[in-house]
Amino acid sequence: LNLKSELLGNLNGELKLSFTNIEHELIRNGQMSFDISEKTIQINNVIFNLGEIGIIESDIKYDEQNGNIVFNSTNSLIIKNKKEFARKFQVKPNKVVDLDKIFFKIQKNINNGSTSIYDIKISKSDYKDSSGFKYQINNSQELKALAKKFLNK
Repeated sequence: LNLKSELLGNLNGELKLSFTNIEHELIRNGQMSFDISEKTIQINNVIFNLGEIGIIESDIKYDEQNGNIVFNSTNSLIIKNKKEFARKFQVKPNKVVDLDKIFFKIQKNINNGSTSIYDIKISKSDYKDSSGFKYQINNSQELKALAKKFLNK
């Protein structure tokens, strides 16, 4: 809808979506809210609950690039339970003692399904991946391997 505002017509207001019982290894539930006004739509307050691990707060937008619809998100993983985070991502507990947040961006081409994660910043070490490299992620195992790579530095 944000790509073709004429589809909104005279619709105005706030739309809230709640996701429950998500069948995903990490994400349990979430919520998104949208503000619709004068043929524009803004996505606000995107939060996903990762169970005992913590939450992900996201800023989401869709763009059109070379005829493809591309999902872009800027994310903050706020870790509430470091022990559970270490267990789930198979990282040594001593590597996450001072870990509170992980910042990262995700880009997904909706047309072909390719997903990339990039601009990773880990709060405990002030580590920032400034290589500009986009890591292809196809499943949660690859995500865990990438997390181990960055946390073990």
